[in-house]
Amino acid sequence: MKKIFTPEFIASILLQVILLGVVVFFIQKHFENKWAPLTAEETLRRTNFLNAKRDVYSQAIDILNRALANSEFIENGQLSSPLHRNRGSKYPTELEVNSCFSKLCIYSSNKEILRTYRKLFDNKDKQLKPILEMGKFVNLLREDLGYESIKVDPYNNEFQFIVIHKKDVP
Repeated sequence: MKKIFTPEFIASILLQVILLGVVVFFIQKHFENKWAPLTAEETLRRTNFLNAKRDVYSQAIDILNRALANSEFIENGQLSSPLHRNRGSKYPTELEVNSCFSKLCIYSSNKEILRTYRKLFDNKDKQLKPILEMGKFVNLLREDLGYESIKVDPYNNEFQFIVIHKKDVP
């Protein structure tokens, strides 16, 4: 009669059982980590990160709007008069612009956000259309924050910079 339990057979069975056990262990750990409820600490850390990201994005929008408010626009084929506009604030300082850029580098997960922000302060680019770029910037921020896809199309004048004219001109 032949021996069924030869040393090779037993070694093969042991090896298969060990490999199967390792595979099952890693699959179980993967699903435990994926479906395990988040701890309060992890939830708080994620919430704080998202809030900080939102605050930096709001700061970037504020700085860009102040820069645009202090820019000259062409209205009806002529350069807009600074005397007729109620700008409401001063041009942002280099410190504000660069500090915000550094924060964007920390919190943004999209390099195009950084490129667009920097591009909006490029005074050498005469082909730059700042309102179109600002619309793109806002869209990029919306995408990065995970908001629903309501694309504001800057090319169809859906995103505009609103100019407030003074009622009484000195």
